[in-house]
Amino acid sequence: MTSARTRREMDSRVRGIDRPGFERLIEGTTDLDPGDAKRTVDELVRVIEGIYVHLPLKRAMYGIDPVQQLRRLKDRATAESMDGEAFHGEVARILADLRDAHTTYLGPAASTGIVARLPFLVEQFGPADAPRFLISKTIPDLIDDEDFAPGVQLEFWNGMPIADAVRLHARNERGGRPDSALARAVDSLTFRPVGFVPVPVEHWVLIGYRTPDQHNEAGEMVEGRSNEIRVRW
Repeated sequence: MTSARTRREMDSRVRGIDRPGFERLIEGTTDLDPGDAKRTVDELVRVIEGIYVHLPLKRAMYGIDPVQQLRRLKDRATAESMDGEAFHGEVARILADLRDAHTTYLGPAASTGIVARLPFLVEQFGPADAPRFLISKTIPDLIDDEDFAPGVQLEFWNGMPIADAVRLHARNERGGRPDSALARAVDSLTFRPVGFVPVPVEHWVLIGYRTPDQHNEAGEMVEGRSNEIRVRW
């Protein structure tokens, strides 16, 4: 009985919970009280203006004004009926634009420790001006395509060339240099702790990939095949 229960527990952990299950889990925890929103923003403004010594540099480097953005957010949160999830996501985005790994906003406690993930990991290799992206690990039980395995090369992400998709995702990552932002973007492409970053907007991802070239029985090189797979967060 113990080992059977352990197997069920392990299977449940591997499969995780679906999006509706996650939404039920955090239901009510992201409700926004205008007074709480005002106090949250006021405290963030006090900290950023008062003790964040890099603020002038960040303003000059990235052309941003997080203090004004936060004040505008406070006006919206107190004057409008703003959704709590949208508020927390906007605060996280404003602080992420500072591109500072030490400046992080934690969302509602119910989300802490929860990760949104796709059942595979991605690694980048090749020159910076022509990067390639390979699948390095998968959870086979969660993938209904035996060809989608470690070693396949990603070509498209939701219809976008994969290199462009990674660069677009890097805009939301903390990294003071383009290369560090890209490295973080690759790491978080399929693995995102939702206590630190917003829940992915898309419910699933359409992946275009190419299988590796292989030798056939006659020793001839056979080119890999292009295919698509849809994977849920």
